[in-house]
Amino acid sequence: MEEDKYLPLIYGHRGASGYKVDNTMSAFDLAIEQGVDGIESDVQLTSDGVPFLYHDSLIRVKREDGVLEVKPSEIHSKELDDVILPENERVPTVEQFFAKYGDLCANSGEKLLFSFDYHLNDGEITCNLAKKYNCEDQLFMCANFGPLFKKVRNVSKKVHLVASNSIRFLTFLTFKKNWSKYCKYDVEVFNVKAADFQEEYKEKLLEAGFQFYIWDLHDEERLRKNLPYRPHGIYSNYPDLALKIRKELFGA
Repeated sequence: MEEDKYLPLIYGHRGASGYKVDNTMSAFDLAIEQGVDGIESDVQLTSDGVPFLYHDSLIRVKREDGVLEVKPSEIHSKELDDVILPENERVPTVEQFFAKYGDLCANSGEKLLFSFDYHLNDGEITCNLAKKYNCEDQLFMCANFGPLFKKVRNVSKKVHLVASNSIRFLTFLTFKKNWSKYCKYDVEVFNVKAADFQEEYKEKLLEAGFQFYIWDLHDEERLRKNLPYRPHGIYSNYPDLALKIRKELFGA
């Protein structure tokens, strides 16, 4: 991808979560209305194996003995409608998400992209649902552990893999080794936190054959600092602001 032939992709981080309750259909809908290229979310797995979109380590659920805070993995899929979120929002399942957005096109006319952070046991199920809804090519699965990459690759060769490791502790030469998890499982994108990113990383990542994303761009200062590096994608709670600044910088 030549440098003057692409625009940084704008992902709504957990939807337009600066305005709506994160990881809800309302947040996703608003991000799409604002014109994003893709939606970012977080996958959790219920106790009976249903993947749903939620980020935090605890979740509030209404049960017979009151409202309890439990781990997401401790709720049953039948309880998802009893999860308590602000503004009476509901927790969407991955299947509901794909059913609604799987064939949707972004303002560019290209299919809407999905970037999911996943864990050890939910990647395979999520990929199989992407197959069911014919959106494997739109799905970017983000992780930082070789066995996670392997589980996805066992299910799909089309899903895109994103490494979200901290590169401060890695040697760039490692990326090129055939035995590295990045080469072995065809990782395409390296996702770097804004606070960790340095300008020199761009050249080194491109030289190693990766696209690069920058995440945690949730205010104007960080957006204006990092978008000029022309990453292949960025994540923001305020995708409308990100799109506005992208247009100022690159004309589209």
